[in-house]
Amino acid sequence: MAKLTNLGVGINTVGPVMECAAEMFGYTLNAIPSARTVGKSPFLSQYFIQEQLRRVIVDARTKGIATTSCSDETKKNGFVWQNYLLRIIDI
Repeated sequence: MAKLTNLGVGINTVGPVMECAAEMFGYTLNAIPSARTVGKSPFLSQYFIQEQLRRVIVDARTKGIATTSCSDETKKNGFVWQNYLLRIIDI
């Protein structure tokens, strides 16, 4: 959802945009997030981050690429920033 808001999609329209995008790919969502949920949803952002990492790791594994993952958490200006990195291991 953070990417959608960064692209200029307003908090009130993130849910309908997600629904529209899902329909474009032939999916029907059970529910869409409300504006309140979008405004207070680090858990959903966390889900998308984890899903993206999962896809990258699975892709690397199927291609036989050796990897290791790293994470870091820092606090800046009252916000918690989580950084993830997937490194390719040279054998």
